[in-house]
Amino acid sequence: METNEIRATVFVEGDPNKDFVEMTLSNRPLVVNSDNFDCPICYTDTEPGDGVVLRSCLHSFCRDCITKTIQFSEDVAVKCPFINDEYKCEGFLEEREIKSLLSTDLWEKHLEKSIKLAQGNIENVFYCRTPNCKGWCVFEDDVNEFECPICKAK
Repeated sequence: METNEIRATVFVEGDPNKDFVEMTLSNRPLVVNSDNFDCPICYTDTEPGDGVVLRSCLHSFCRDCITKTIQFSEDVAVKCPFINDEYKCEGFLEEREIKSLLSTDLWEKHLEKSIKLAQGNIENVFYCRTPNCKGWCVFEDDVNEFECPICKAK
């Protein structure tokens, strides 16, 4: 178990709120499961410590499935993938959960993808003219000059 993880039993007979409070107050970025469960995506038995409990909704998934959900998400905000015949979760993964689950390389790719998706939803985006520079800004009517925050070109 990594040092930035906590263990939580989400569904406890007696007082389930105790564990929810523990998760909420924790500064650690990732909550791992402390009980066996079947991943609702791949249906594999997930051993204690091999799964993740999402903070926003308390749904649990194996690491592989939730990591793939992040990688293949087409939205800036990654939604909880839980769905069944009666319910589709509207919760979102927190940034700290995403960062903890991804390798450094995949985290950088996720950030780049998020920026591109966000840029596509903003009107009046101006891109730096320097070749291979990824700098950009939002064009405003009263601004006639753009200094790139990346390469500092004007």
